[in-house]
This record gives sequence, structure tokens and C-alpha cells, in this order.
Amino acid sequence: MAFSKVLANLNEKYTNKPKKRGEVRGDLITSKLPKGINNGGRCAFSEIVRGLFFMALIRDYKRYREVGQRLCDKIMRRALSERALNESGTLLGILRQGVFVFHREEDMNVLMDFALNEYKSGTKNAVQIYREKFGWKNDLEKELLDSLLSSYTSLFKIVSVLPSENTVILYDLLNDKKDIKLLDINFSRTADPGLLIFTRLLPFKDFNITSGMAFVFPKNTENFFLKRYKKLTEKTEPDALSLKRFIFFYNWNKTKGLNAITL
Repeated sequence: MAFSKVLANLNEKYTNKPKKRGEVRGDLITSKLPKGINNGGRCAFSEIVRGLFFMALIRDYKRYREVGQRLCDKIMRRALSERALNESGTLLGILRQGVFVFHREEDMNVLMDFALNEYKSGTKNAVQIYREKFGWKNDLEKELLDSLLSSYTSLFKIVSVLPSENTVILYDLLNDKKDIKLLDINFSRTADPGLLIFTRLLPFKDFNITSGMAFVFPKNTENFFLKRYKKLTEKTEPDALSLKRFIFFYNWNKTKGLNAITL
């Protein structure tokens, strides 16, 4: 698959998704409380405020997702070279004899995430190159760029799921960090506690989101991966660990993963 075709496919996949049914729109806090909110006086004021807070949070989350997809498209077109994409494909084993071979639809998402965030031309990845050369159009784009540059990949364990809050509680197995709150509408409805997930986490002020790429592994496999990952860290220079970590879990996903999913 040619370089231009790959970019075109990525562009179509990540910028032209239809809006989902039931998407929250417009002002969420009105002058009147929704019908039935009092519930016979049983609904405490704190619960009303809590509900409005989460509705506003979901509104912001969807806005970040929408603007983020458009921003990634601009980064691909303006700061990602053909060489960077080809070498990323080679490192992942997706580019073979000059042709991109995608065994699954999710492989395009994997390639994009790796090429934008992990592959470096010199000492800078595509996000850094774009930020320095083109800057940002508004405060939201600046916040998204800062978050991308602060993002990191790790292997997380799903501790609990809070569907009413669209939240998944994670434990970072590689960095021993507990109670990480991931905001994700679809994943919070389907995630199963105990499963492991390798993904890229983007931190924001009020929540964390993923880059959209994820590998899911079976329950009770943390010792298997931690033992092998430790060996990887022992033979890898710190500056190369993030890139090597991505490739490590991508390769294991082929044989141990339950499925490569898009969050």
C-alpha cells in the first residue's frame, strides 16, 4: 500500500466517523431541573450536582476526542514523513518488501499511534516537530499537544468499572500506580475487571483518555508479562524503552492478545 494511500485511509478512518446516537449536545445546565429530578424529595442536592458534573465531563471528553482526531490528521499530513511511516512499518513488521500488509483493521491504528508518538527523527517525534513548526490554533489544540507529549504507554489491569460515570479504574502494572481513572464511554460498558490492557494514556486536568490504540490480554497473565518485560528493561537503554515497549506488547498481542481493539 503506497504512502499516500495509507494516509488517506487513516484520514478516512479517524476523521469521518459518524456521530453516535444519543451524543450529548449543547448546554447541559438549564434554568430548570430535568423532570423527575426531585424524585419525591429523595434526590439529594449533591447527587444533582454530581450528575451535572459528569454530564459536563462527558461533553468535554467528546469535544477533546473530536478535536484530537482532526489534530492528529494535521500532524500526519504536515509532520510525518514518508520515511518515518515506512521505518515505523518496518519496526512493527507491517511493511514488507515496500508494501504495507495489514492483517487486521486495527493495524492501521497501531501504525498511526507508533509513527506519531514513538518513532523519532533525530530526537523528536512527529508531535514535537508539528508543535515547534506549526504551533496551535487555539487553547484546546495546545492542551491536546501538551497531553500527547506527556502521554505514555503501559500495561494496565482493569480494577473496576463504573458505567454510570463512564469510567474505568486502572492499575499501572509497570509503574506500580493505583487508582488511575480512565474516561471512556464505550470501554466502561464492556470492560471486564481483571483483564489487562496495553494502551497509551493521555493525561488532562480532569480526566485521562487513551489515544485509541489498545491490546487486551487475558486475566491472570500479569506475572507472565512482568517477568518478560523485566528482561526487556535490563537490556534496553532508557531512551529507547518506550519504543521497545510498544513493539514488545504489539508482538505479544499477536499470540496472547484477546483482540486488538479501538477505544
